[in-house]
Amino acid sequence: MKTYLLRIIILFLVATNYNFSQPLFPDFRVCRDNTPSTIIQNNPKIFVNEPHGFLITWTDYLEGDGAISAQHFDPLGNKVGANFKIFGDEDIVFKDELSFLSVQALNFYNQLSGEGSINYVGRIVNRRSILNNSLNLAHGTLPWCGTGWLGISYSILYHKNIFRSYISDGGRVFLRELDSAGLLLNEEQLRINSAAWVNAEKLKDNDHALFWFKAFSDSTPIGLHGNFYSANNQTYVENKFIVTDSTWIQRGWVTANFVPLMRIKQVSDSLYQFFWIRYNPLNLTQHILSYCQIDRRGNRVGEIVSIPISKQNLVPFYLNYTNSFNNKFSVLLASRKTSPRLEVFNEIYDFHNDGTFTGNSKADTSLHFRFNEDIYKLDDEKFIVSATDDKDIYRAVMRNFVLSDLVKVNDDLTGSNESSPAIITKNENTNLILWRDEISTRGRFINSNGNFVGDEKVIGAAGVQFLSDGTAIGIWINQIEENKFNTGFIYYDNQFNEVRRDTFTYANIAARIESGQITFRLLNDTSIVVLYRIDNQIRARLLDVRGNQKKDIFLQTQTWGFRFGSYLHDRNNFYLTWNGMLQLYDNNLNVTSPLSSGSIDVYLGNHKYFSFRLIRRDFMTSFHEGFIFSTAGDTIRKNIRLVDGAEHFSAFPIDENSFLTVYQISGKTYARAFNIDLTPLKPHVIIHDNSLGKKRQFFTLENSGKTYFAWSDNRNGNYDIFSNIFETNILTSINDIQTEIIPDKFTLFQNYPNPFNPITKIKYVIPSGVSNSRTADLHVTLKIYDVLGREVATLVDEIKSPGLYTVDFSIADLNLSSGVFFYKLFANKSNDEQFVETKKMILLK
Repeated sequence: MKTYLLRIIILFLVATNYNFSQPLFPDFRVCRDNTPSTIIQNNPKIFVNEPHGFLITWTDYLEGDGAISAQHFDPLGNKVGANFKIFGDEDIVFKDELSFLSVQALNFYNQLSGEGSINYVGRIVNRRSILNNSLNLAHGTLPWCGTGWLGISYSILYHKNIFRSYISDGGRVFLRELDSAGLLLNEEQLRINSAAWVNAEKLKDNDHALFWFKAFSDSTPIGLHGNFYSANNQTYVENKFIVTDSTWIQRGWVTANFVPLMRIKQVSDSLYQFFWIRYNPLNLTQHILSYCQIDRRGNRVGEIVSIPISKQNLVPFYLNYTNSFNNKFSVLLASRKTSPRLEVFNEIYDFHNDGTFTGNSKADTSLHFRFNEDIYKLDDEKFIVSATDDKDIYRAVMRNFVLSDLVKVNDDLTGSNESSPAIITKNENTNLILWRDEISTRGRFINSNGNFVGDEKVIGAAGVQFLSDGTAIGIWINQIEENKFNTGFIYYDNQFNEVRRDTFTYANIAARIESGQITFRLLNDTSIVVLYRIDNQIRARLLDVRGNQKKDIFLQTQTWGFRFGSYLHDRNNFYLTWNGMLQLYDNNLNVTSPLSSGSIDVYLGNHKYFSFRLIRRDFMTSFHEGFIFSTAGDTIRKNIRLVDGAEHFSAFPIDENSFLTVYQISGKTYARAFNIDLTPLKPHVIIHDNSLGKKRQFFTLENSGKTYFAWSDNRNGNYDIFSNIFETNILTSINDIQTEIIPDKFTLFQNYPNPFNPITKIKYVIPSGVSNSRTADLHVTLKIYDVLGREVATLVDEIKSPGLYTVDFSIADLNLSSGVFFYKLFANKSNDEQFVETKKMILLK
């Protein structure tokens, strides 16, 4: 008993000392301007709600995070009301004129198994207000290997006040039925195999059908099949074979990535029409739009009709139909070619409402105004598309693919997107904080006392590094065409005034860097190394600090994006990393080590580095684990569990003996220092002093005994850049408490005093050894409830390291009467276990 009490006393002293891990100053805002002139809007889509008009949706960054906004339009294309928020625009399923189901796709990937999944979740939007209840519509699995896998497709039908959600998951088809409030009514796997595509459709008298493309032949052939149902959900026929096409097999269009382009549309009152794209067997460079009609019981009506597509040597990639106008609708086909550059061509084919081709078609021959594929038919000659131009969303009217009218969709609202902070050391007393807004890169100097040195500046460089004399070099990047960028260097004097800029060249002409992929590092006061991608090659170049080329070497052929970096090893050597490879070079860009594989998150010196990865077991359970590798490819330490349930995990070097991890849990951001053997040096520390709003994109830098943090923070309603400063030894001083003196079980103590008025103390113990490793902290909540189970207060909602904790509960700001209350401690013990304990206390006034 005495030993246990001694341990508790020691724990209390450590916990008390931990409370002093605070920044030198309260959080302070770095950026000055919070209302830039342009807010980013992109990815517009059109959803037709016939006969009531249409909806345009898009992703906006008004508040810094990508959210989905929408705007109603009447049948004539006029705006109705103001912009409003919706849940998602993966799909929109209309219930009536004023309400619809808004669908969002949630993707998840498990690095342990190499598998993933996708969930389709919806919310009802009624009169521009999002209702709270979420509808779990469908779930699909993404396997590690795609061999034989038939992909995922889904279709949602609103029928008789019921959402019928179908999903083909690797060939199997599942149905989920929910009422309009989201209550699950039925869930079943249908007797369907090898389905690579699904499409649900209904007729005007509310008969409905599920169509699917059967990709592999067993007892039934490859082609279109369907299930057909009456208005009261009685089955007419199941697994009805409808049509096949030999081109699907001959061209290999039955795999997950090459399912034929197909659409189903209701025509007349009792017929479906099936559209698909096939190739011309007599001319393999030409494709054909084919269609046939199907009655309510799955019987084909009439012959298959084919229309040759006018443009040849193209690859079709999108097929859809429009709303009806003047008893006609249109089918839109988008095709593309990739050589010598990416070009997209659009063609429209006009049909009568009974599904017969009018003979009229139109193709764009000189379209420069790019738009998304979905369109709304305005009259016989004009249609409406959604488009993005200069970060705004537009409703564009096209007459025969010629722009005739342009109206901005998004309302003129102010917002803020200060983001992507970075900290660069100028000297031991001064750092430069950089960040981005919608218009430019901005920066501000700060000294070690937390005072600003000069005012905020607009900076033409995307990155800056300082020489020892206070002068600086930055790199500028300008986009000139899709995936091509011009770039060069900016030179600053020691007052950070721009004195010169030049252009990065390749083969004596301005280099068009691919995807803007270029980075540089000052090796010393005389040399710069640049890593860049051009002409599908990864290359490295050595320059002097005036920009004169000394040497340029080829590293690897690479046709897609890659991750690269540079890390100083000592005064004479540095590492380059690219595409999961790394190699050591001297300051003359000569190779000094064999090529090895690896991805560096923090270089630890002495040819060792730290790397981490996120492990997701499901949507609710995740953890980060760390590794120490040698640059030769040897594993020094592996699978060290760092923290459970964290988001936005990152790592930064501190000194040659330690590094810092920064991560977020339940809206709070923590830092924790580790030594180079992955042993934690201290319990985690909350970085910020204000928990209001979202915080993201933390950047950390250690300079002369102080650690600087900068992040994007929307505590004031818009995203600003905030910062604070810690004494580094607060974060890194070794915690002298030993694991063996920490109790090995959870304990929730009785509050004291009890009864109480107006304040009482609650103590609890978080033990060691309850997770997969000593370094994994636990997410803990402590809440107060009344006798009716209503939440009165939340005292704790954050991650905790093993130890003894005391929290005060005061009724000073609460309007509570005398009576019995309960306090409940909840903690995650492991991946599948939880600790929950509740105790009673009495308030006596």
